Amino acid sequence: MNHGMLAGWMRRVGTAIRHAPGLRSLSPVWGAVRPLYQAALRGAAGGHGVVVHVGGEPIRLDAAFTTVSWERVEREGYDAYRAALHAGDLVFDVGAHLGTYAVLGARAVGPTGRVIAFEPVPGTRAALERHLRYNDVADRVTVRDAACSDTPGMLTLHIVDEVADAEASPVARAGARAIEVPRTTLDLERGRLARRVALVKIDVEGQELAVLEGARALLVQDRPLLLVSLHPPMLAAQGIATADALAWLHAAGYGTRVLSEGHEVQVLATPQGG
Repeated sequence: MNHGMLAGWMRRVGTAIRHAPGLRSLSPVWGAVRPLYQAALRGAAGGHGVVVHVGGEPIRLDAAFTTVSWERVEREGYDAYRAALHAGDLVFDVGAHLGTYAVLGARAVGPTGRVIAFEPVPGTRAALERHLRYNDVADRVTVRDAACSDTPGMLTLHIVDEVADAEASPVARAGARAIEVPRTTLDLERGRLARRVALVKIDVEGQELAVLEGARALLVQDRPLLLVSLHPPMLAAQGIATADALAWLHAAGYGTRVLSEGHEVQVLATPQGG
């Protein structure tokens, strides 16, 4: 059995045990053994990442992130994302996190395409860059250290885990600490490029409208497809309803289709008319 097969087998067994309904009460035990399990997975993978299946495609991730049931995560969103992309496309991945969308996007757009991945949290960005290397797509992805918003400058983010905090947000929360990160707008980023943006994926923990406000010229000029993850609790903390975000998209000339609803609402927005 080679490194990849061994690590994959270990991961499947570990994930099945971890998420078995009758064993969920053993979370404290899991917390104690997790570092040893992850170290064993990392060793079995031989320094090349552990294969998981995201949106039906194999992706290599660091062992620290492979206990998630990736096979069941955001399947509708990944499917819509890949179906929308073509060779040579330019993609903005706003809130790239660990890079699963960036990897799939880089594969879909091919060597003539480009993914611009925005990830402002330093530890998470390091994991993103590592995953791009593991999957041999680093040459197709430009990683930016900025958060996207409605104006440039600096932005305060609240994070709990600097390595992979999926809820890093300007909205304060219990147990989080504040960090300062650069802030840009998609209109500014588009202005640096000489080609059309085909798709914008946005997953920014309640800052979706700020990102869209900073992309008004881009949306008029390029009419890209939008894959937007709305986060109702984070939006509500700012006095914004999910319906408000959908109304914004409709006013910008986009039709919307809800792909999935859970802890977030994933929306595919398609330009309407001319």
